[in-house]
Amino acid sequence: VVGLDAYGGATYRFDIAWTLTGGAPAGLAPDHVHIGSIAAVTAPGGAAVLAETERLRARATVSYDPNVRPALMGEHGAAVARVERCVALS
Repeated sequence: VVGLDAYGGATYRFDIAWTLTGGAPAGLAPDHVHIGSIAAVTAPGGAAVLAETERLRARATVSYDPNVRPALMGEHGAAVARVERCVALS
């Protein structure tokens, strides 16, 4: 999750376990959603990232940075399908 600190500087919060429970934090109404790389395509959190992106897409623009990492993405055909789904959302 990207935010701003008291001085307007960017802040970042990462969840490397790829969990996303309950969707976006309460009160969050983003104008833009950025997904990418490992979080969007790695189980189990990847499915939740895509579902939340689909939900937010109605009111926010979406960008996707593939940053493809074949060694982390599993079987080639399945990885291609996940990347194509992400591209379709953006």
